[in-house]
Amino acid sequence: VRFEHIYEGPNGPRTYSITYLPDYGDGDVNVVNGVYVMGLDVTGQKELEESLARMAQYDQLTGLPN
Repeated sequence: VRFEHIYEGPNGPRTYSITYLPDYGDGDVNVVNGVYVMGLDVTGQKELEESLARMAQYDQLTGLPN
């Protein structure tokens, strides 16, 4: 399972990508021994994506929609 979460911290909002990965141990998919959790700060990537989308949709000089 993977999702994104925006954390409102003291230095402003940060976007994290959270991934949960089950540990099946011996390979039996009916038995979950545990869960691995990985969190990654993707704030910079999200800001870049929003900036590129804005540049693609609006003229840089006039600010009018393309």
